[in-house]
Amino acid sequence: MKVFGYIRVSGASQVDKDGPDRQRAAIVDFCVRYNLEIVRFYFDPGVTGAKEAAYRPEFADMILHAHEVQGIVSEAPARLARDNFVAEMLLAQCRKAGLKVFTADSPALTDLTNDENPTATAMRQLFQVMSQWDKANLVARLRAARERTGRFGGVPAWGMNEREKVLQETMIQLAVKWEGQGLASPGRIADALNEAQLFGRKGQKWTHKTVDNHVRRLRKQGLLPCRTTV
Repeated sequence: MKVFGYIRVSGASQVDKDGPDRQRAAIVDFCVRYNLEIVRFYFDPGVTGAKEAAYRPEFADMILHAHEVQGIVSEAPARLARDNFVAEMLLAQCRKAGLKVFTADSPALTDLTNDENPTATAMRQLFQVMSQWDKANLVARLRAARERTGRFGGVPAWGMNEREKVLQETMIQLAVKWEGQGLASPGRIADALNEAQLFGRKGQKWTHKTVDNHVRRLRKQGLLPCRTTV
């Protein structure tokens, strides 16, 4: 049987990570196991699992070329869609186009578009509901982690490591010093940090604007006294 491989990641930041490669490998292994021939892969990057086909350029193109194959394979039901209603709509489109739908995490060659088996249909919908719950649970955990540690999506909040704590404390001391003399601090702080080669997170030199953003943040956090003029 000839098939297309379908890959999807929900966040743009995931495109360059191991998600797409992991999905591709799982699909290839599944197709080898069941003697399926992959004609080509379709990849929707940065597309949330709640988006319908009209908002998935690669999925829509895959449906247009449905006459070339007999089915599609994704890594798991969640890669097709995380929303139960959307998943059923996508499956209906595949069914109408004459495409069977398989997932690489299945222990058998089970067509998700087959509605003739009530038990299989109920299991498919249960998996989709569990996927929605898993997504909501993940979001809740990430939100709690952000509130607790200042981290979200793997990106640490500024000032969480020792180096940035030193930089932040230096900014505060310099701002207090110069503002106490009635002088504007951002440009002077930027020059002082650059001269000391205490550059930013990615090694970039400081500018008036980047320091000013940090000074404003420090004021909002109550780490630097507010003043009427800067």
